[in-house]
Amino acid sequence: MPIFQPPVEPLPAGIDLSGQTAIVTGASRGIGLEISKQLLDSGLSTLILAVRNTAGGETVKNQLLAAHPKAKIDVVRLDTGEYPAVQKFIDQIRTDYTEVNILMLNAGIGTLKKEVASTGHENNFQVNFFSNVLLTFGLFPLLESSADKSGRPSRITWTGSRTFLNSSLISGKMQLKPTESLFKYVDNSNLGPYDRYAYSKLAVVMFLDELAKRSPPNKVIVNAFCPGMIRTDMSDVLPFPLRILWKTQLAIRGRPVEVSGWVALNAAVVTGKETHGKFLGDKEILEPVAFLKSKEGLRIQKGVWDEAVAEIRGLISPPSWV
Repeated sequence: MPIFQPPVEPLPAGIDLSGQTAIVTGASRGIGLEISKQLLDSGLSTLILAVRNTAGGETVKNQLLAAHPKAKIDVVRLDTGEYPAVQKFIDQIRTDYTEVNILMLNAGIGTLKKEVASTGHENNFQVNFFSNVLLTFGLFPLLESSADKSGRPSRITWTGSRTFLNSSLISGKMQLKPTESLFKYVDNSNLGPYDRYAYSKLAVVMFLDELAKRSPPNKVIVNAFCPGMIRTDMSDVLPFPLRILWKTQLAIRGRPVEVSGWVALNAAVVTGKETHGKFLGDKEILEPVAFLKSKEGLRIQKGVWDEAVAEIRGLISPPSWV
């Protein structure tokens, strides 16, 4: 790992999102807040702040309105830790909005101790992956119809992480049994915090590649990005010694939070169909590593898709192409 991260160029001038509606999950702080700011700076007409704490969301809304008084900004509750809350959010969006052009799936966690969500899944997987799959499938028809109205593809962009490259599967330190799925392995293993987080992000990469095989980018372009190490307050939840170590590393290697917005909006509004199903490291498409192209990697990837689809079918009716 290099000491310093490479520089990232600002967004090109002239981005015009007037007339468009965007949803940003995890929008009240950190990268999500920065994405929201930069969407509004680019002329976005309607911003939906999807947040777990609506009181905090209203505070953020007022701050954003002070800088963008002509924008329409709504706060809608979304708790990605449980399916009923995600289903309720999907229903509310479908009922209250006739058009959504951009869906930024940014909400995410990295827990220090292993936690199990109400769904039975390890919590990193629930928040970083499964709930985002549900949001993708649940809102896909609305984004498709919005593309028909606007005459341009709608966008779904996930906030990913290059930490998936350090998972023990990718590094070759671990192999799944022929009948073992990635989800069951993570749910049933006593993995450390870094591994659990890395695997949740690996599932994202695998899922999006499978999605792109089934859904062409004519109406909805779906991709993911990694903004690198960003100076946010996410480390505030860590125990004091770890927090000091992380903040020291951030001070040396971390990028300003505005860079995360540049990388996110590049993926969501600047790039085109060439990024469909792809993972962007900073602003460039990251080519699949050897394991992801191997027979075993593709087997596990197909399992990720099949199990995710089977689980979501019990909650909503996914798009016909699924």
